[in-house]
Amino acid sequence: MKIALVSDCYLPRLGGIEVQVHDLAQRLVAQGHEVVAYTVTPAHAEQYSGLEIIDGIHVHRFALGLPNVEALLMGFALSVASTVVLMRALEERRQNK
Repeated sequence: MKIALVSDCYLPRLGGIEVQVHDLAQRLVAQGHEVVAYTVTPAHAEQYSGLEIIDGIHVHRFALGLPNVEALLMGFALSVASTVVLMRALEERRQNK
């Protein structure tokens, strides 16, 4: 099964959700699923976007930043711009089966 995990935070940033999402991805891969993670967390200071592979998991990074306080208060975990970019990436991945 193809599974997309979407998280505002991901490795190499260390914290609770970053580690939990990565652990989930690893376990899903171990069960034979194809897992892709989408995040706005930069890989390092010089790389804010792009694709990398961490422990066999494809991680797509978008240089869009975290949502502002108003968006968070309305229940949005991603900014509107992030949502548009994410939907395009998911559609592209679906078409590339």
